[in-house]
Amino acid sequence: DTKKIIYHTEENQISGQYHSRYLNYLFENASGNFEEESYEGVREMVTYINSPETEWTILYMIPTNIAYKEINNLTNLLKSVMILSVPVALILSVIVSGSLTKPIFELGENIEKVKQGNFDVRAEVDSLDEIGNLARGFNSMVEHIRSLIDEVYQTELNRKEAELGALQMQINPHFLYNTFQIMDIMAEEKGVYEISDACQALSRVFRYSVRK
Repeated sequence: DTKKIIYHTEENQISGQYHSRYLNYLFENASGNFEEESYEGVREMVTYINSPETEWTILYMIPTNIAYKEINNLTNLLKSVMILSVPVALILSVIVSGSLTKPIFELGENIEKVKQGNFDVRAEVDSLDEIGNLARGFNSMVEHIRSLIDEVYQTELNRKEAELGALQMQINPHFLYNTFQIMDIMAEEKGVYEISDACQALSRVFRYSVRK
């Protein structure tokens, strides 16, 4: 289970024998890597390639603490980034959450105002997303309700005015009819029959108006 060393970075190792418990594994595969502990007690990472042309095996050995140094540095960097990113993520989540929930709360407050009869409120529309569409729909609904209320109010006002006008038209002839009746009685008592006849004629005209 030994192999002669053709070249080594340390000259005293050249022509020596390479000892490893992975020799059989090393010759069974064209290439690969493994870790083992050297005779000096240093743990090394071994990468090998078997050349079918020369029937040589090229090995590259590096202490694992050096090989993993960059990986460890990167791991530590990632850990630091993760530790720092937690508060940043919390702050961003609060900001994003506030930007999403604030319009909803404001819309809820406006709905309560509408329920109390205030149809002059309008929701602020600052976005084109679903919340913005909801605010626009709310504004459109409130404007429509306001328009219907104004329309109903105006219709009712016109109806009341028409009824009042009709009542006034009935009251005036009735009042004049009664007035001419009294004048007729007073004229007869005084013996002024011409005025009595005129009052009776006018009374018949207004009596006709009242009946109509």
